[in-house]
Amino acid sequence: MWVHRRRRAAPAVVRWLLLLYLFGPPSILSLLRALAPPQQQAAAPLVPLYAFLVFAIFFLVPVSFPPRPRQR
Repeated sequence: MWVHRRRRAAPAVVRWLLLLYLFGPPSILSLLRALAPPQQQAAAPLVPLYAFLVFAIFFLVPVSFPPRPRQR
């Protein structure tokens, strides 16, 4: 979905979409974790950071490759 939208959008819009796609899913998980009891949150304080880093790596590696030219 990201590659499809990146091809058709202006460069300024692409930067905003990158931020949305990068920070959107981990922020939802952080909100869900905030609903957990305080004892569980204190037991693993770095879980949101680790989740974000893993997600960012899996998202940014394919995004960092240059786009392939279209074949006709």
